[in-house]
Formats: sequence, C-alpha cells, structure tokens
Amino acid sequence: GWLFRVVALLVGLGLLAAVVVALRPQPVAVDVAAVVVASALDAHSSWGKPELNPLLAGSGGRFGTRSLVVKSALTGGSVTALWLILRRHPGFEKAAAATNTALAASFVAAAVHNSK
Repeated sequence: GWLFRVVALLVGLGLLAAVVVALRPQPVAVDVAAVVVASALDAHSSWGKPELNPLLAGSGGRFGTRSLVVKSALTGGSVTALWLILRRHPGFEKAAAATNTALAASFVAAAVHNSK
C-alpha cells in the first residue's frame, strides 16, 4: 500500500543522497559509506533474531523483512538529511563526519553483539 511506497521513496532518496554525498570531498564520503555498510552488517547479524527495538521488531518480535525496510528507510533518511544539511551548511562537514563515525561504530558494536 501507500506505506510501502513512502518507505521505498525514502530508501531511494537515501541511496541517491548517498551517491551525491559520496561525490563530495573527504571525510564525509567515507563516513557515509561506513554508515551504510555498518547498517547492513547490523541487519545481517540481526536477521531472524529477537529484536529489542520496538520500532524495528517485526512479527513475533524478531528482525525480518519489515525490520529491514524500516532500518533501510532510517539509514536512507539520515543520509538524505545529511545531504540537505551539508548543501546549506558546508562548514558542518567535520561534525557530520564525527557523527557518522559514531553511528557506524554503534552499528558495528550491535553486529558484534548479535554475532555472539
């Protein structure tokens, strides 16, 4: 339905924004890539396991297809927001890079925890 279309649009915009941000000078491009890869690692390590985050928990409280769509939309939305902010305020690149590094680290930590 309409919710799927909205989520698909957000994911698509996020991917487009990731490409645009990746064309920017360092360090933001590397950090955007790190966030996307770390988010994918976290999703992969969570697949089929109990999900504590109620926003991501699918049927039966497990991480599944719905969870992946929501996580992808959130990641895409954050990359899109970053792109919009940096378009208007290019001086925020260092702060954005630091924030992305912290976000990527949290995703990696979650993936490591899920793998145990």
